[in-house]
Amino acid sequence: MNNSSHKQNAHNVIKKLLLALLLYPSIVFCANNPYILYTGHQAGMFSTFLMTVGLLDGYDKGEYAGVEVRLGKDELYYDAAHGPNWWEYYFSPINTERDPWTPTTPLTPSISQYVSRQGQSALSRKRCHHLIHKYITIKPEILRQVDAFIQANIHGEKLIGIHYRATDKFTSEAEQISPEMVCAKVREVLLNIQNDKVKIFVATDSAPFLQKMKNSFGAKVIFFDMKRSPDNVPIHMNKQIDGYTRGKWALLDCLMLSKCDLLVRTSSNLSNVSMLFNPAVPVIRLNNPRWGGVDR
Repeated sequence: MNNSSHKQNAHNVIKKLLLALLLYPSIVFCANNPYILYTGHQAGMFSTFLMTVGLLDGYDKGEYAGVEVRLGKDELYYDAAHGPNWWEYYFSPINTERDPWTPTTPLTPSISQYVSRQGQSALSRKRCHHLIHKYITIKPEILRQVDAFIQANIHGEKLIGIHYRATDKFTSEAEQISPEMVCAKVREVLLNIQNDKVKIFVATDSAPFLQKMKNSFGAKVIFFDMKRSPDNVPIHMNKQIDGYTRGKWALLDCLMLSKCDLLVRTSSNLSNVSMLFNPAVPVIRLNNPRWGGVDR
């Protein structure tokens, strides 16, 4: 082999070494910061939403190399007529760019516990709002339905939002609170409002509670026309209603609560998320989760 061949080989070896040195930090970073694939945990819409927000917080801070949300046929809101990933029925895709060196890691129990805590309560409302605004877009057709409801029902009135999660919530997840207690709190709120032009938006999974509010406050009460439970069977678990519709009803209620001037709420991820869409809304909390924490 002549000198020029030796020089060329040496040159190629040096190039490869330099390339390896350049790539090494990226490879190490990716190995320690995995690309997280979240395929759901068979939970309600807003438990899933908060898990996603927690993941996006980690990605935004550089703890994960990427995040993908892919919620398929084993999840509550899956509806074959609307596509393979129910997240994308209502929101923009969460599928960040992926470096070819990055390993894909399913959401493991250890990561899941940390991420869930971040989304549920550890992160501030302001931080969550920032993440939602930066990474998540609600589908235009959902927003149009909210706008149409506002135009049809609200004409300059002050808007009080009431969220009463009943069905299985009180038996397993939150302190018991009666419809009468909610009505008493609403009467107290109304006494302190100078302007007598008030509407009361009611978001609830309980048909009896909605009827109680209508009986108590009459024409002030407004609500979306949707199916509600007559007993303790949760609507989001009712397979007689298609998955897309169950999810849409929940999201519409959540978004309308975020439009209110005051939120009176029972413990629930739905009204928790409404406060993240609008971190400035004043809140009156009527109960707390059974696990001993306090909702935002």
